[in-house]
Amino acid sequence: MILSGHGYFWVHARAYVRVFKQSFWYMSCNTCKKISSSDFNETYECVFCKFSHAVAVPRARVYLELEDSTGSLSGTMIGDTAEKFLQYTGQQIMDSGSQVLEKIRITLEEEQFFYVKGMKKNVLDNEYKYDIIFLNESVPSMSTSSTCTSSRTNKGKDIAYTTDTPMPLQG
Repeated sequence: MILSGHGYFWVHARAYVRVFKQSFWYMSCNTCKKISSSDFNETYECVFCKFSHAVAVPRARVYLELEDSTGSLSGTMIGDTAEKFLQYTGQQIMDSGSQVLEKIRITLEEEQFFYVKGMKKNVLDNEYKYDIIFLNESVPSMSTSSTCTSSRTNKGKDIAYTTDTPMPLQG
């Protein structure tokens, strides 16, 4: 992958789950979605959003690798994006355990479009972590960029597009 540094990137790649000794779900706050140490359906005060009647609910999570002809990167997918990728809800994964794990042991054959957020792991290091925040099997109304460009979204975030990566049309 031609990704370095921080920012938002569209990546056209195949996704692989390489490590199966991972938890494909975690318990989270039903309000802010942050991790929780509470038990399923337990009401508690969330330390993140301070909601005093938060309920612990399972949320999907998967560590995976995105790979294209230029290389690969490791990333994390959580929530709705992970559920779409795994084709199971956090609740189904929690309830089914190893049955779902066996079904997850697949390699996707088709390339997909992934929207990736890159950020520094630590301000002192030059290492980055990547969150896959959106995926789409096909992106309509796309054109291909032949050079490395960047633009700003209406929220002011920098979005970088790598060479020969499909770029969404603004409209």
